[in-house]
Amino acid sequence: MRLLWSRRRRREIVRKVCLLTLLAVFASCNSSHHPKPRPERIVSLAPSITEILFAIGCGTKVVGVTTHCNHPAVVKQIARIGQYADPDLERILALHPHLVVGTSIASHKEVLAALSKRGVPILCVPEGGIAELKTAVRRIGRATGNIRQAEELLRRIESAVKEARLSSRGRRRLRVLFLVGHQPFCAAAAGTLPADLLKIAGAVPLPQKAKGYIMVSLERIAAEKPDLVLDASMGSERSRNNQSVKQLARVIPDIERRYFTVNPDLFCRSGPRIVDALKTLLEVLNRWR
Repeated sequence: MRLLWSRRRRREIVRKVCLLTLLAVFASCNSSHHPKPRPERIVSLAPSITEILFAIGCGTKVVGVTTHCNHPAVVKQIARIGQYADPDLERILALHPHLVVGTSIASHKEVLAALSKRGVPILCVPEGGIAELKTAVRRIGRATGNIRQAEELLRRIESAVKEARLSSRGRRRLRVLFLVGHQPFCAAAAGTLPADLLKIAGAVPLPQKAKGYIMVSLERIAAEKPDLVLDASMGSERSRNNQSVKQLARVIPDIERRYFTVNPDLFCRSGPRIVDALKTLLEVLNRWR
């Protein structure tokens, strides 16, 4: 009797399990799954973000950029929402964006907070060195749905970094002063994108015991004993190059041969074109190694 009861109970349990399994399959086949829609109208608050968006295949969805955005060339045809450091909230809202991407600088945080209160989807990404660039690419890839393209971009960046490190291995470590301004002199020290690029290429960014973008006097420049000076100054600062070279000549011997101007858009934007920046940097450094 017990054996018969045990068999009946087992059959009943099996029937229930099968029924529950069928119900689960039926529910999964007939449930309405609505994935999060990809943003079709995107506003960028920084040149680096604009370049990342285009690099991962979102260029046709970008409807607003800053006055400083100039790459790729097609961005000249896109509506302007103000300067990088001063985006215009009303201009952004007028574009009816599905996503607004900014950085962690104060003016961006303020605008992003105001947009969020109005129900506009936002994304804040870090801007700085190589590590911040990788984080930004991943976050933008997820937010736009272009995850595969973002991973492809990251692989290209990693490949360029690896190649630069290998090509500079065993070579002389040049001491490099990377200038971004002249009045007064402003250098890119540790923790900045130019400094990261210099380290990858096997150089020593100056001043050594400093972080961030730092003002430096001629006396300090002399004490750091740079082998080379790379100048990525922008706008009106670039017009003062000749005057600055004369000043540097007082503390750096043979400055005319040691001074090079570089494209600030390549070296100071935390974007996909750091691949080109590394190639340019290696060409300059290898002339002196």
